[in-house]
Amino acid sequence: MPDAVLTPGAVIVRGFPADLTNLIEEFVEQWNSDEVDTLALIAQFASDLSRVSHAQIIELTNRKLVLSADADDGPLGLPVEFPQEVGSIVELQAVLMDLLRRARESVGHSVPKTGLEREISRTRGLPTFVTRVLRTQSVSPLIREVTFRGGLETFVSIAPDQFVYVLAKRLGQESPIREGVTMAQLMAAPEADRPAAAYYTVRRHRPDAGELDLWFVLHEHSTGISGWAERAQPGDFVALWGPRSSFVQPEDATDLLLFGDETAFPAIAAILESSKRPARVVVETVDETHKIELSHRPNVTIDWVFRHATPAPQSTQLLDGVRRACEQWSSGTYAFGAAEATPIKALRRHLRQIGARPKDLKLVAYWNSKRTLNP
Repeated sequence: MPDAVLTPGAVIVRGFPADLTNLIEEFVEQWNSDEVDTLALIAQFASDLSRVSHAQIIELTNRKLVLSADADDGPLGLPVEFPQEVGSIVELQAVLMDLLRRARESVGHSVPKTGLEREISRTRGLPTFVTRVLRTQSVSPLIREVTFRGGLETFVSIAPDQFVYVLAKRLGQESPIREGVTMAQLMAAPEADRPAAAYYTVRRHRPDAGELDLWFVLHEHSTGISGWAERAQPGDFVALWGPRSSFVQPEDATDLLLFGDETAFPAIAAILESSKRPARVVVETVDETHKIELSHRPNVTIDWVFRHATPAPQSTQLLDGVRRACEQWSSGTYAFGAAEATPIKALRRHLRQIGARPKDLKLVAYWNSKRTLNP
């Protein structure tokens, strides 16, 4: 049976090296925000409860997690032991996915598919598009636009924040990208032969012209996709896997709260162009010279905040700007935000503290100063 009642609060993470703890906390916070139905299914499977409506991780060690589960009898603290010790995010994700698989086998089709299960089903059939660089241009001192053409005739847009997995040759590498190659084939190659790869949001798709624009934030180093984008020349091959999307605007949403750093500019710009809902927008960049043009309607307010020389993980400008824009949470607001992992964690906590529910938020760590998530 589950333990006594445990009140959800800040997640307790223990048993991991110090340099991994922050990344684990970020991973858990994202699951608690985005995968509530998946955690509920795992909680139902791991207990003798007939139904769990809501569950969140409240404690995690390298050997177990503790879920706060909302069941018919009220909130319960439910420990779930791991079959083996977990030492990385990859291993933690594998354990959670195995728990999900076993939970689904146990309950069968009596419980509807979770959002994560539906996303897994969708990604299994995603195509790989092999295309070429058509042209490049500077959007701001930090952002370079690369336009692709060729091989995109069957690319279908799915959402304003749609993103693709970009695969391109590494510095000094003979290009592994050729006509007909798939993402699965590229990632199955020996590590030394694999291309650089990362997720990027589509800025514009022009189906009539068969063209796609992506914005790349330049990180002033030669490795990875950022370095490739800085060197990209017309005719260069890339592979694009996708598209996927995370922005799901509820039909009953009355207004939007959008915020982010440079990595979120393409998504924010595309959302503003596609939606007529009132929107409060907070965008952070270095200074005035790094601003870009954003669609501006009478029912849209845009607040630019500047971090200047402060590194993005230490900057509080985005958090402060969102606090000014949203002092109290209003029913009907839907928030989308993307930035470096540290401010995203602080922003999620702030919005939850003022009344936002997990379903009201889609906050994504597009990148991390310690490791690249979606640069």
